[in-house]
Amino acid sequence: MPVNQQELMKVAVELSEERNLQVTIIESGKGACIAGGGALLGGLFGGPVGLAIGGTLGSILAAWNGSGKFKSVAEVILEDMTPTQRENLANAIKIALQDVSWEDAVQLTTLIMTNDSLKLLLMNEICKYLKNEMGLRVIM
Repeated sequence: MPVNQQELMKVAVELSEERNLQVTIIESGKGACIAGGGALLGGLFGGPVGLAIGGTLGSILAAWNGSGKFKSVAEVILEDMTPTQRENLANAIKIALQDVSWEDAVQLTTLIMTNDSLKLLLMNEICKYLKNEMGLRVIM
Protein backbone atom coordinates (compact mmCIF):
# COMPACT_ATOMS: atom_id res chain seq x y z
CA MET A 1 0.00 0.00 0.00
CA PRO A 2 1.58 3.33 -1.02
CA VAL A 3 2.19 6.06 1.54
CA ASN A 4 -0.21 8.98 1.27
CA GLN A 5 0.32 12.66 2.00
CA GLN A 6 -1.05 12.52 5.56
CA GLU A 7 1.33 9.72 6.49
CA LEU A 8 4.30 11.64 5.10
CA MET A 9 3.26 14.72 7.07
CA LYS A 10 3.02 12.56 10.21
CA VAL A 11 6.60 11.39 9.65
CA ALA A 12 7.75 14.98 9.04
CA VAL A 13 6.02 16.18 12.22
CA GLU A 14 7.45 13.31 14.27
CA LEU A 15 10.99 14.01 13.06
CA SER A 16 10.72 17.76 13.59
CA GLU A 17 9.45 17.20 17.14
CA GLU A 18 12.27 14.75 17.86
CA ARG A 19 14.86 17.25 16.64
CA ASN A 20 13.01 20.23 18.20
CA LEU A 21 13.11 22.18 14.93
CA GLN A 22 11.77 25.72 15.19
CA VAL A 23 11.24 28.55 12.76
CA THR A 24 11.67 32.24 13.38
CA ILE A 25 8.54 34.21 12.76
CA ILE A 26 10.34 37.54 12.96
CA GLU A 27 14.03 37.80 12.08
CA SER A 28 16.47 37.18 14.89
CA GLY A 29 18.65 40.02 13.58
CA LYS A 30 16.20 42.47 15.10
CA GLY A 31 17.01 41.11 18.56
CA ALA A 32 20.73 41.43 17.90
CA CYS A 33 20.25 45.06 16.90
CA ILE A 34 18.30 45.79 20.08
CA ALA A 35 20.96 44.17 22.28
CA GLY A 36 23.79 45.89 20.41
CA GLY A 37 21.99 49.22 20.49
CA GLY A 38 21.58 48.97 24.24
CA ALA A 39 25.30 48.27 24.64
CA LEU A 40 26.19 51.18 22.36
CA LEU A 41 23.97 53.68 24.18
CA GLY A 42 25.15 52.43 27.56
CA GLY A 43 28.77 52.76 26.48
CA LEU A 44 28.26 56.27 25.12
CA PHE A 45 26.57 57.55 28.25
CA GLY A 46 28.21 55.48 30.99
CA GLY A 47 31.59 54.31 29.76
CA PRO A 48 32.66 50.73 30.49
CA VAL A 49 30.10 50.24 33.27
CA GLY A 50 27.37 51.71 31.08
CA LEU A 51 28.42 49.36 28.29
CA ALA A 52 27.83 46.37 30.56
CA ILE A 53 24.54 47.71 31.89
CA GLY A 54 23.30 48.79 28.45
CA GLY A 55 24.25 45.42 26.94
CA THR A 56 22.44 43.56 29.70
CA LEU A 57 19.31 45.72 29.48
CA GLY A 58 19.38 45.56 25.68
CA SER A 59 19.63 41.77 25.81
CA ILE A 60 16.71 41.55 28.24
CA LEU A 61 14.64 43.83 26.01
CA ALA A 62 15.56 41.76 22.94
CA ALA A 63 14.56 38.54 24.71
CA TRP A 64 11.25 40.05 25.82
CA ASN A 65 10.60 41.39 22.31
CA GLY A 66 11.41 38.01 20.75
CA SER A 67 9.24 35.90 23.02
CA GLY A 68 6.51 34.13 21.12
CA LYS A 69 8.13 34.77 17.77
CA PHE A 70 9.44 31.24 17.42
CA LYS A 71 7.24 28.34 16.47
CA SER A 72 7.91 24.64 16.19
CA VAL A 73 8.11 23.18 12.70
CA ALA A 74 5.48 20.64 13.77
CA GLU A 75 3.06 23.51 14.52
CA VAL A 76 3.81 25.12 11.17
CA ILE A 77 3.11 21.87 9.31
CA LEU A 78 -0.06 21.06 11.27
CA GLU A 79 -1.55 24.54 11.67
CA ASP A 80 -0.06 27.07 9.27
CA MET A 81 0.40 25.19 6.00
CA THR A 82 -2.36 25.17 3.46
CA PRO A 83 -3.42 21.82 1.99
CA THR A 84 -1.53 22.72 -1.19
CA GLN A 85 1.64 23.47 0.77
CA ARG A 86 1.34 20.14 2.60
CA GLU A 87 0.88 18.36 -0.71
CA ASN A 88 3.95 20.11 -2.15
CA LEU A 89 6.03 19.21 0.91
CA ALA A 90 4.87 15.59 0.68
CA ASN A 91 5.89 15.51 -2.98
CA ALA A 92 9.29 16.98 -2.14
CA ILE A 93 9.77 14.31 0.53
CA LYS A 94 8.74 11.56 -1.91
CA ILE A 95 11.29 12.82 -4.43
CA ALA A 96 14.00 12.99 -1.76
CA LEU A 97 13.21 9.41 -0.71
CA GLN A 98 12.81 7.98 -4.20
CA ASP A 99 15.92 5.79 -3.87
CA VAL A 100 14.70 4.30 -0.57
CA SER A 101 12.45 1.26 -0.84
CA TRP A 102 9.48 1.20 1.51
CA GLU A 103 6.06 -0.40 1.41
CA ASP A 104 3.94 1.49 3.94
CA ALA A 105 4.00 4.32 6.47
CA VAL A 106 5.05 2.09 9.37
CA GLN A 107 8.05 0.78 7.47
CA LEU A 108 8.95 4.30 6.27
CA THR A 109 8.73 5.71 9.80
CA THR A 110 10.88 2.90 11.16
CA LEU A 111 13.46 3.37 8.40
CA ILE A 112 13.71 7.11 8.98
CA MET A 113 13.75 7.00 12.78
CA THR A 114 16.49 4.35 12.87
CA ASN A 115 18.71 5.72 10.11
CA ASP A 116 20.60 8.95 10.82
CA SER A 117 21.37 9.63 7.15
CA LEU A 118 17.66 9.37 6.26
CA LYS A 119 16.81 11.65 9.18
CA LEU A 120 19.29 14.19 7.90
CA LEU A 121 17.96 13.86 4.34
CA LEU A 122 14.39 14.40 5.47
CA MET A 123 15.31 17.27 7.83
CA ASN A 124 17.19 19.01 5.03
CA GLU A 125 14.22 18.60 2.70
CA ILE A 126 11.81 20.03 5.27
CA CYS A 127 14.14 22.97 6.02
CA LYS A 128 14.69 23.64 2.32
CA TYR A 129 10.95 23.65 1.66
CA LEU A 130 10.19 25.98 4.58
CA LYS A 131 12.93 28.37 3.51
CA ASN A 132 12.32 28.40 -0.25
CA GLU A 133 8.54 28.08 -0.39
CA MET A 134 7.40 29.77 2.81
CA GLY A 135 10.25 32.20 3.54
CA LEU A 136 10.85 30.81 7.03
CA ARG A 137 14.19 30.33 8.75
CA VAL A 138 14.62 27.03 10.59
CA ILE A 139 16.57 26.85 13.85
CA MET A 140 17.96 23.45 14.88
